[in-house]
Amino acid sequence: MLRSQSLIFLITSAVLLLGPLSVYGLDPDKMYHFRSGEKREWDRYSNARDASKFLDSFAWAKTGEGATLKLSQVDVKQRWEVSVNGVAVGNLVQDENPMTIYFEIEPDILKEGINRLEVINIERNPKGSDDIVIGRMEVLPQSIDEILNETQLTVVVTAEKQLSPGRITILNEYGELQTVGAESNETLAVRPGTVYTSDGMVKFGVPAGKYTIYAGRGFEYSLPSQVVEIKEHDEQKVLFSLERQVDTTGYVACDTHVHTRTHSGHGDSTVQERMITLAGEGVELPIATDHNVQIDHRPFANEMKVNRYFTPVTGNEVTTPVGHFNIFPTTAEQELPNHKLKDWSAIFTEIERATQAPIVILNHARDVHSGVTPFAPKNHLSLVGENLNGWPIGFNAMEVINSGATQTDSLQLTHDWMNLLNAGHRITPVGSSDSHDVARHFVGQGRTYIRCDDSDPGNIDIDKAVNAFKNGDVAVSYGLLALLDIQETDINPNSIEATVDVRGPDWSECNRIRIFANGTLVSELKGKRFHLPGQKGRRVIAKVYIEKPQHDTVYVAVATGPGIEEPYWKTAFPYQPDDDSLNLQVLGLSPAIWYDADHDGRTTSAKGYAERVFDQSKGDLMSMLKLLKDYDEAVAVHVAHLYQKSGGSFESDEYRNALREGDPAAKRAFDKYFHNWRESQLARLNNE
Repeated sequence: MLRSQSLIFLITSAVLLLGPLSVYGLDPDKMYHFRSGEKREWDRYSNARDASKFLDSFAWAKTGEGATLKLSQVDVKQRWEVSVNGVAVGNLVQDENPMTIYFEIEPDILKEGINRLEVINIERNPKGSDDIVIGRMEVLPQSIDEILNETQLTVVVTAEKQLSPGRITILNEYGELQTVGAESNETLAVRPGTVYTSDGMVKFGVPAGKYTIYAGRGFEYSLPSQVVEIKEHDEQKVLFSLERQVDTTGYVACDTHVHTRTHSGHGDSTVQERMITLAGEGVELPIATDHNVQIDHRPFANEMKVNRYFTPVTGNEVTTPVGHFNIFPTTAEQELPNHKLKDWSAIFTEIERATQAPIVILNHARDVHSGVTPFAPKNHLSLVGENLNGWPIGFNAMEVINSGATQTDSLQLTHDWMNLLNAGHRITPVGSSDSHDVARHFVGQGRTYIRCDDSDPGNIDIDKAVNAFKNGDVAVSYGLLALLDIQETDINPNSIEATVDVRGPDWSECNRIRIFANGTLVSELKGKRFHLPGQKGRRVIAKVYIEKPQHDTVYVAVATGPGIEEPYWKTAFPYQPDDDSLNLQVLGLSPAIWYDADHDGRTTSAKGYAERVFDQSKGDLMSMLKLLKDYDEAVAVHVAHLYQKSGGSFESDEYRNALREGDPAAKRAFDKYFHNWRESQLARLNNE
């Protein structure tokens, strides 16, 4: 499999010193690393840099004729303008992937003799640094159309012996996404190195050369590839047969966070292109969630003739100053909720009044928008799932994976979600893409599998899907799918049997499986690769025995593996990073499984048990600690919270003496709570 050679070059030998500029031409073999901002963006970059902008010269003798600038780029996040002789000819593509792109230079821009080429950052309000690498630059005498149509490739994609929608990725000899000679139309959505087809047939031009071409259709399918070497004026045909490798029978692939430039006003995907990409990624239940509008995608799906591949649902990303909330299902005719409110209680009341939407999702809770981070320590005490502004937890779902806005700690939001479960909130975990683009952060990469009939993707029972979603009967997928089953066993009456079923295609790997009980790690399996022989794709079914809890407990399985660097399914760099480290991962999150230890027919949360302990102790700390010997850390943490809220002091002699004599496990839980509580208090003080 061809890896991204330009990215490997970047990591190991990026040019760090800007040498003398060539007077007579650009170097078609050289790559330059430079940076906006003072600090390096990622730890893969050296602290040294070439410059804060790129400047070079080239000679031109063909007066009155236009030209084409060809260049390679890697890891562009901010806006960088390319100009010739002070005249802008375009911007670099804002995309982390390595790619080869082209710019048209009009005849009146060029002059005989020496011409000046400049690349400079034009971000209006830059947030952080942007390390980029560009190079392999050439100014060619042909037009872009002539260059990109030197040859012709026809690609045919089938699945189950029928033409199939899909995504085609074209990499050149450097492992870069190669711009092609095609444009989006009624069956294609096209970006540099990426072509989505709705009908399985596509013809496009490329410069003569050697290419590796991949075809896929999202997470569930294989990713076959072929190497093609094609000469000028040649034509070739490439056939791909996709294999379904991940069994998702009985689960509907849902993306709850889908945007278009047409209706959100930013990104690059038109609503027509979005219909093609949804079919191409195998998303079966897409929720239209453009900002503060309610758009029905069914007419567009019909227009693009892809309505048999998915069932569109109308929703809305209610984008407020204090958080973003995806709601569905709604209708285009319903009143739009007031998105200018600044209090969660009022927002949830307004959503109910205007739409009665049964699903309300808290989006990207650890990201800053409008200066507010919902789950920042100053706003949210994560360990006990409590809003510190007194706002209600009025949402019934939350994103734990947003593939367009990933976190430095890939499990941070998962821990936040498990803490909400411990606090007694029935919150559905959500995987979504938040895609605004055709190819940069593509639709359906993060997704939620809802347990319901998926036999007819074009006619999914929306009511049944919504009910299953609301009940938490879902699994979150970002390159892996994890399912969990908990059973009592006759082998050992003091243990319960946990069965974890992890599935993925052969281009994604799982090397770690963890099981959490009330948010605490209780079992872990590690390995270079899990695989059951004879299975399509990758799959492991692991059984582990866990100590039987004395009280009701919620279990969650998390499967992770190394992130994917290749442009055909790149796992994104953190959106608003905490530091410059990169620990990219694929992830699968199981449904939450509640174990009814006392067999009373209902489940009691850690907070519920904590309230019992606190009431039984009548506020006496020593009594609390003695009672906690029969409970886990999550219950003890909530008891510590109740102790603090009742006026108890972590600086008092009572506290120090009680912990000295109390249960060590309870002491650790109290200390853990104290540190989390103090972090929030300091954050609030610093914000005043």
